Formats: sequence, structure tokens, C-alpha cells
Amino acid sequence: MYANIFLRKSITAALLAIAAVLLGACSTTREVLNLDTSAVVTIKARNNINPDRDGRPSPVAIRVFALSDDRQFRREDFLTLYEDAAERLGRDLVDTFQLKALAPGETREEVLALTPEVSFIGFMAEYLQYDHSDAEPLLILPLTPHKKNKYEIQAEWVKILNANE
Repeated sequence: MYANIFLRKSITAALLAIAAVLLGACSTTREVLNLDTSAVVTIKARNNINPDRDGRPSPVAIRVFALSDDRQFRREDFLTLYEDAAERLGRDLVDTFQLKALAPGETREEVLALTPEVSFIGFMAEYLQYDHSDAEPLLILPLTPHKKNKYEIQAEWVKILNANE
């Protein structure tokens, strides 16, 4: 009788140990294979970025959109996304977050950890003169799944550009 109890406890302990090893192996395999999708974005702001009415450079806020598809984002303009991005982007919008304001002349690296359903990241630079004829406040970048995607973007006067192109 005591032998059966000892045997059951030994088997249970062995199964728990195997389960712990397997769970650890799964996370290690995930790390080794790098199954996570992320984006490392270096943002460079020109010295003349985001001029106010007197022409003085000002910090610019940048909003990031994690998207499953880019079609709707490409159809929208600055004002509609600024006012109601969730309504306009619908199911394409996975998440949105605001980066710390980018100062004139600043260079900063942002690391974005993304969920598996994110295929694109959209950027919206909230320029004071967003309605200027040269303004290009929106940028979309494709992601390669299960990779660390690296991009460099340039925030200019009233434009945000993919510096890799």
C-alpha cells in the first residue's frame, strides 16, 4: 500500500518536472527562433521641425497605429484620423499609442513590441501646420512577421518620411 502511494507521488513529481522542462523549452525555443514581431524605429527630427505661426521650431507629437491591414489607413487624411481613428480604421486598428513629443534636432530610438496580428505600423505626426500644402503627416511601414523590423524615419518641417527609401 505504501509502495503504491510512493509510486504515485513519484510519477506525479516526475510528470510535474517534465511539464516544467517542456514549458521552459517552449519559451526558450520562442526566444531562440525569435517568433516575436517587433519594430525598432529611429526617429530623427530636423532642426526646423513643426514651425509655429512665427516660424519657430516646436516639438511634434507622434501617434503610432498598430494595424492588421493598411488599406483603410492609406485612404484617410490627418484630420479624420486625429478626430476619430478608432471609428475610421475599424477592425484594421489593433492598438494605438502616443510617443513622447519629439523636440527639434532630437534623435530617438523607439522599440515597439507588437502582437502577432500587426502587419503594419502607421505614424501620424501632429504638426501645427498639418493643413499646409506641403504637409505629409502620415506614414505607413510594413512589418515582416516574427522579425525585429528596423526603420529610420525623418521628421522634417511638416513631413514625416521613411528615411530607408
